[in-house]
Amino acid sequence: LQSKKFFFKINFMNNEVKFESLNDQETKISFRTKTEGIANSLRRIMISEIPTLAIDLVLVENNSSTIHDEFIAHRLGLVPIKSDSDHLSLMNYSKDCECENFCKKCSLTLELDLEATNQPKVVHSKDLKICNKNDDNLGKNVYPIHSSGSPLLFDEFSIILLRLNKGQKIKLRAIVKKGIGKDHAKWSPISSLKSRTEKFFKIQFSPTFNGDRKNFYSRINYYFLKAGIMNENERGGNIRGNIESFFLIEGDKVGEALDIFRREKNLMKFNANLVFSHFNVKMIIETTGVCESEKIFYGSIEILKKKINLLGVEIERRIKQ
Repeated sequence: LQSKKFFFKINFMNNEVKFESLNDQETKISFRTKTEGIANSLRRIMISEIPTLAIDLVLVENNSSTIHDEFIAHRLGLVPIKSDSDHLSLMNYSKDCECENFCKKCSLTLELDLEATNQPKVVHSKDLKICNKNDDNLGKNVYPIHSSGSPLLFDEFSIILLRLNKGQKIKLRAIVKKGIGKDHAKWSPISSLKSRTEKFFKIQFSPTFNGDRKNFYSRINYYFLKAGIMNENERGGNIRGNIESFFLIEGDKVGEALDIFRREKNLMKFNANLVFSHFNVKMIIETTGVCESEKIFYGSIEILKKKINLLGVEIERRIKQ
């Protein structure tokens, strides 16, 4: 799948989130935040608290292959199960359902029934068939993932489950249930999440100029460029009147930037003050294909908002006590 490169923004808790590229299985985002904990909270929620579907129970009726039942069940559990997030919300968690083990309200049944009659046969994930597809509205929107999501044309090879020699047979039912990655890794929708957090500082100063103000800014920017320091302030500092001006510097470049300012003190008198500005967070979210990457990010925001609201209610309750 080719990434769609575009740029749009959303607002989240007064943090501006920028989407830079997007496809079904990968999203690149960046945002600024005052607290590093926001980025880490979203990362943890995306990995472990977004609900998805996975095979949780395997009922083997006949297995004459050389692979043990437990090994087959383990491989089936790791097959990604695609689901529509709107329909998934209608499904109960098995632990919250009124049934004893599983039912139509909390599960979906896949069936595998194959036999190698004339020659050896390879059993793939595409051989899994939904049993209750017609009598369950959820079944029409659920299916195993066979696509790799790679542009290298691997899609023709679906996931290999096992191999049957001539005369061998496999027949089983696989029960799909709803869960989260905190319960088991097979429910985690994330295959890889790369996160980088950069700390930025403001160098604020109130200058009293003895020389050319514009020349000062051009000299500072020249030395910044020469030292490999990126001035993130798009305005290049405020040069109107004697009000406070600032340069926005990445954390690991602050020392070099202050050295440049000290060298330039002979041109003007100013009081420089170093203050924290923000964290710049960049994330690359890669999914297993069970859910679109941007929906996973939006879902993590909603879960974090609910957690914060619950925390606020609990704090108010304890204050009243």
